[in-house]
Amino acid sequence: TVLGMAIGLWGVWLGGTHLLNRTLRRDWRNTAECIAVGCLPLSILPVQSILWWEVYQGGQQIARYGFSKVAILLFPATVMVVVVAMFWALYSLVNKSRNIAWGTLFGRWFWLLTVPLLLYALAYSPNIHRPLDLFHEGERVTPAHAIMAGGIPYRDIVFVHGFLRDPGVALAAFRLFAPSVAGLRMLEQLLSPLVLVVTYYLASVCLGNKWALLYSLLVFTGFWHTFYEWRIVPSIITLTCLVLYIYKRRLIWAVGGGLFTFLALLVSFDVGIVTLVACMALSVALSFGEWRKIKLMLILAYLIPLSLGIACVVIYFTSAGALDWLWSWHWQILTVYRDWNGMPFPVSPGELGQAWWSLFSPLVSVAAMITLTLSFIKKRWSAQSWVVLLLLVANLALFNRGLVSGYVYGSALKAGSHFAPFLLLALFFPSHSSIVHKRPAEIFASVVLSLVLLFPTPNSLTGRNLLQVINWQPEKVRVDIPADWVQPNIERVGPLFLPPHQASSLTEITGFLSSAESFWDFTDHGALYFLSNHLSPTRFYATHHVITRENQQEVIASLTKSPPRYVLFRSGTGWDAIAGIDRTLRSFLVSEYLLKNYHLVEQKIGGFTVLEEGTRISFSQSLAFRVDLGYVPFLWGRDRVHDLETLYPASVTRWSFSPMSDMDGWQPAHDIALSKVSEKGWYILTEGSDAQLQNFDLILDPRSVTYLALQMRAKGTTEGKIKAQLFWRSGNEAFAEEHSLLFNVVPDGQDHVYLLRLASFPGWAWCDTITGLRFDPVDTSNVKVTINAIELFQVDELR
Repeated sequence: TVLGMAIGLWGVWLGGTHLLNRTLRRDWRNTAECIAVGCLPLSILPVQSILWWEVYQGGQQIARYGFSKVAILLFPATVMVVVVAMFWALYSLVNKSRNIAWGTLFGRWFWLLTVPLLLYALAYSPNIHRPLDLFHEGERVTPAHAIMAGGIPYRDIVFVHGFLRDPGVALAAFRLFAPSVAGLRMLEQLLSPLVLVVTYYLASVCLGNKWALLYSLLVFTGFWHTFYEWRIVPSIITLTCLVLYIYKRRLIWAVGGGLFTFLALLVSFDVGIVTLVACMALSVALSFGEWRKIKLMLILAYLIPLSLGIACVVIYFTSAGALDWLWSWHWQILTVYRDWNGMPFPVSPGELGQAWWSLFSPLVSVAAMITLTLSFIKKRWSAQSWVVLLLLVANLALFNRGLVSGYVYGSALKAGSHFAPFLLLALFFPSHSSIVHKRPAEIFASVVLSLVLLFPTPNSLTGRNLLQVINWQPEKVRVDIPADWVQPNIERVGPLFLPPHQASSLTEITGFLSSAESFWDFTDHGALYFLSNHLSPTRFYATHHVITRENQQEVIASLTKSPPRYVLFRSGTGWDAIAGIDRTLRSFLVSEYLLKNYHLVEQKIGGFTVLEEGTRISFSQSLAFRVDLGYVPFLWGRDRVHDLETLYPASVTRWSFSPMSDMDGWQPAHDIALSKVSEKGWYILTEGSDAQLQNFDLILDPRSVTYLALQMRAKGTTEGKIKAQLFWRSGNEAFAEEHSLLFNVVPDGQDHVYLLRLASFPGWAWCDTITGLRFDPVDTSNVKVTINAIELFQVDELR
């Protein structure tokens, strides 16, 4: 095993240095450090796992990648380098005229080069064979495809991260390897370990080398989450430069921080903003806090390279006639991107790990604030205080970004908590501290965390200890794929093996789209443009990016000007809803437009529901599915009622419940313990989980209805979410789940308006004449419900 070889080499080193020390009669420590310097080139050997790998299926080798000849030559070359290095080290040790600080030399090489190289080799995985992610990988390959076809970024194609993160990495992969998804994956596999390496360097300057190694190993074994992907790398380097400036007070580090902030903005705009906020907060605070020493030199040194980089971008986009597009898109990301992605979906944490990640970062931030406040009051502000301030602002800004995920306890919130471990360790175990009484606590903490490496905790991502992870390293050059996986015959996929179901589906839909004149993807499978060699008829290749009403109107204008022959409307996958919001609701105007101008292709193609250009003559075709709207009807009812009134809505029918009004066909049907009408409305007390109110006295054209508005209040005693459900039917058919909408009710006993946009759903818009409605106000017993009014109205939002 790798561990056995390491212990064996360690034993040889101890024995060899002991014998050499007896022979030369030198200080043993000096001799050991000299021999260790000569052995340092051995750290190159793990790099061979990067140079080649083999793919096996059913025990048979089916593919071999990389530079196997270079890998074979690596071992003898390393041995030769070790011999030369050892000869030089021994000669320098014997030659008394050479006074070399072997410990310092070894420390620099070991901590600055050897450990990062080993971490990179440990974190690198050559396996590029996994199911295609047509959404996330489409974020890279499709913009790159559009730019290669002559498109201008942001004017002709938009992307939400940054140029280097989205099309940039794909363009580089296409040049270095091949214009395929496989080429993209090969480059991203090489970039991915850099996250762990730069994280180690940041931990080294903040916490010291030993704590940095321990922290990196904890991340590597899954105790702490690694930063989500390589796009964080420039941001981490920026913070490292600023920390070095704090300790060294050399402006070159501030210049480097400004340069890498610019790169962070190019790689990922949102993460770059987090970096900019943290660095500017530190620069301003440090400049004014130590005005006599620094004045404005720090701010200028930081801003000059950043400003020059931004000026170059402005000049390029001005010359390309796309500066307005660049500005408006990034302003939209800053101001309104959370409108859909940040929809509050309050849920209780389902497990201890989720609760830990939701509280860990805020608690650490509070502890840092208290510590900094006490340091300021007691006049004990030091360089480490500035480091804590930098990490605190970065932690707060990144955590705020995590809150925009749409899930309070989602993975993005974990991604927003990654600075918290840095901040916690910097508070208690700073690398530049002279506080003696912290030494026992530091030893205790290091022992406990070292034990975590040997005995992984339940929240560990890998479920393996450090020894198991290290021993697995030689095996990772052998990639075993399931026996039934196949290689699709799609050139732009590349030599990838995929699950048979996905390969078959992808072959079918790609073949159909390749022969189609044009298409638009409403399902967020953006890579299909690249795979079928098509361009999007709008600058939005992903519906996920269509955020605002203006975005939707722009898409509709583009589709009207250049109508695609086909539209991919539904995928039957998890991408039909993002952040808990169904796509037909996220892009409600676009959905309504498609339902009015396209008709259904009866047979699914590759699992996709496809629409074809042309309005429907009759509404006999059916495309229905149940949708969970979450809290959107409540939020719309709170925020959009006034806006809709300005569009002069036309009431189709309205039911107001009072003693002086007629129920107009509404009646309780099931699980209703008490039902009465008063001046306050229709009061209902439920006695089961399937309370129903029905109305069969209807003859209604669904195309004449845009919204249903419900004025209601509910008061319950149970914890958790309470859901309501609206059903409709045509003819004499029974109510069915696929012809229904679910939404969350706020059970606070207050009057609320709930807005349901029925015109955006094919189950309603393509339904025949509506002959009945059923409303289930809550799904819980012993809930008091009062309904004031139900109204169906029409409003033209497409104009």
